[in-house]
Amino acid sequence: MSYNVSFISLGCAKNQVNCEQMMALCAEAGYSIQAQPEGCDVVVVNTCGFLASACEEAIENILEMAELKNAGQVKKILVTGCMTQRYKEDIFHELPEVDGLLGTGSYGDIATAIAEVMEKGEKPCHLGNIHTANQSGERILSTPPWYAYLRIAEGCDNHCAYCVIPSLRGKYRSRPMNELLDEAAELASAGVMAVIGTYGSAVTEASQNIIDEAEIMQIATGSTSVRLTEKGLPLFFRTCPRDDEQGRVASKVIAAKGFKKVAILHDNSSYAKGLAEEAQKGLKDAGVPVVFYDALTPSERDYTAILTKLKAADPD
Repeated sequence: MSYNVSFISLGCAKNQVNCEQMMALCAEAGYSIQAQPEGCDVVVVNTCGFLASACEEAIENILEMAELKNAGQVKKILVTGCMTQRYKEDIFHELPEVDGLLGTGSYGDIATAIAEVMEKGEKPCHLGNIHTANQSGERILSTPPWYAYLRIAEGCDNHCAYCVIPSLRGKYRSRPMNELLDEAAELASAGVMAVIGTYGSAVTEASQNIIDEAEIMQIATGSTSVRLTEKGLPLFFRTCPRDDEQGRVASKVIAAKGFKKVAILHDNSSYAKGLAEEAQKGLKDAGVPVVFYDALTPSERDYTAILTKLKAADPD
């Protein structure tokens, strides 16, 4: 049977990619995806569970959906993501409004879970292996049309005392390079102008290979100007703090590609400033002029506003 399904994605970019993959799986199963939860058969709340504030936000969203359910505007509520993985024993007890849950190792079971809750009246609880969960798959992009996220790696092996990521996302593993290249090229061919990569210790090699082989920069810009920004125009790979070579690597790749001038934009975080400074130094050493260098305000973080600022600085 066909059902109307709505998704709410909370938390980080990786969570958003997981949500996009779940939407694609639902579409493949013949379900209809709708933007607003009102009137849907199933609403899926994809949660973050890293901080207490994130869990509070997730609970607030679940309770809002419960109100719609009580009003007859939503039939079933499924909860997925990191909060379900972290508090799997408590969710059904503390939130009886929830009709089913999927952990971070079971995103691929979303279509099955919907069928179970709608057709069989079950209360599904899918908690697959978080260390081997598939990272690839088709997606229905939920970002604006000019950018998309590219997940390079998952999990973490550090097991820091203050961090729960290994218990939520499993062991560290990078996606195969051929998958990254193929997905980056697919995104570019679909009109995506910015690829924002989620962090990973293999990110430096991945970013250079993707630029070299998939030629995202040329596809994205179509000119000799390159826009680098902490938000990803046209290409930015978010790195771990330990990977402090990314700015210099980016500058070398840009110089090798023969771009004639570069505009560097960054936000006001210390990390973004450091990355931008590294790139600027590397480009100067390579003889590539930086025609514009500035920080973005929150109101400028949309594509058209950024282009306006760049064109004003360099009409060519």
